[in-house]
Amino acid sequence: MTNPQTMRGGVIGAFLTLVAIAAVAVVVFVAVDILLLGSTNLNRMTGQSSSLFASAQDEQAISAADAVRMGREEAERVAAGVARDAARQAARSTIAERTGEAAPDGVVKADSPSPALNTLSGSQQIAAREAKRVAERIADQIARDIATDELMAYVDSVTGYAGESASDDAPADEDQQASADETSADEPVETVATPEPSPRPAPPKPKASAPPAPTATASSANRPAQPERSAPARRPAPKPSALDLKPWWPNPAPAGQLSLRFAGQAQSDSHGIALLFTAPPASLDAVASQVRVLNDSGEAIEVSWSSGRNPALVQTTALPAGRYVVIINQGLRSETGEAMPRKLEGPVFVRP
Repeated sequence: MTNPQTMRGGVIGAFLTLVAIAAVAVVVFVAVDILLLGSTNLNRMTGQSSSLFASAQDEQAISAADAVRMGREEAERVAAGVARDAARQAARSTIAERTGEAAPDGVVKADSPSPALNTLSGSQQIAAREAKRVAERIADQIARDIATDELMAYVDSVTGYAGESASDDAPADEDQQASADETSADEPVETVATPEPSPRPAPPKPKASAPPAPTATASSANRPAQPERSAPARRPAPKPSALDLKPWWPNPAPAGQLSLRFAGQAQSDSHGIALLFTAPPASLDAVASQVRVLNDSGEAIEVSWSSGRNPALVQTTALPAGRYVVIINQGLRSETGEAMPRKLEGPVFVRP
């Protein structure tokens, strides 16, 4: 007899799995077949008891499609009730026979004859054939699941693998999760390129008085005329991408620390940038020294900060429409001394 300690995942385990599946499938199908076409179920199918067939007064009135449907429903009803128990008993018996263990009691035997279909007539035979086909499919699937589960449960019980695997698999799962988190954090995020805003054209210079037209000479007459230069067309302001619209501040906000709740365009006529903190900043001077605003070209711009009735909400003066980047240094403090957990940086769009 093979040492049970070497069975887990080895050749013997695979062999027993195949043997158990084949044996259990036969036993389960026979058990379902016998119960399906037994006298009780035949009486239900021929209308002698409460069944789908009993609803028809004349057997000839049952169409082939209805007979197939009734057979399928009958097979599913019977298979669901007996196949799983029969599969479990047959699997345990097969494993016991192959490993030399004592066979359990109450095992379903496969030596009972199956009723003949030629004793049925018309729609009964159509329904019975469909029922046998469905029962065979259900029996095969249940046999595979139950046989595999029972075999692994037996091997675990004799090797003590179940208790060890539970403790050994937990750190592996945690390591895999941590690895997955690190991988997702290191993967570059696909961004959508944002077009650069065009520089504003310089204001036109005041026109000077036109000088007198030069007298045409022979050399100037032969010189080709130069085309007039047109002013560069102004490109529209950049539109926010899907990445730009994602919050770049902690959500939810950390407890006991100063953080940002929202950053966006100020809801006023000034069209500036508004920052809503979790608590009022220490002062507007602290905001001015710890918060920088860059234009889309990466150049720092000078802004003035103000606050209204809500001291936790600060906003800049009016800004031209476009994309800006706000940088909040970790040195910013609240009125009560709460510190920022980390430096925050992200885009803000100002629309016209």
